[in-house]
Amino acid sequence: ISNSAIVNFNLVESNEVSIEVVNALGQLVSTANLGTLSLGDQTYSLDASNLNNGLYFINIRVGNSISVKKVSVNK
Repeated sequence: ISNSAIVNFNLVESNEVSIEVVNALGQLVSTANLGTLSLGDQTYSLDASNLNNGLYFINIRVGNSISVKKVSVNK
C-alpha cells in the first residue's frame, strides 16, 4: 500500500469493532474504535500516509476475537 488501503471484513453478528496497526517491532502505531457495527460485509479506510515504509500488522478486534492481516507500506 502507499497512502491508503481498504480493509474488508465480515461480521457474523453485530459487535464492537476496533482496528489496530502494529509495526514489525510490535509497537502500536495507530488505533481506531469503530463502535458497534452491524452484521455483514464491512470496510475500513486505513490512512497510511503517516506510516514509514515497512511491514505492518492490522489487528481487527471483533468482540473477544482478533483477526490479523499483514500489509507492506511502500511509498
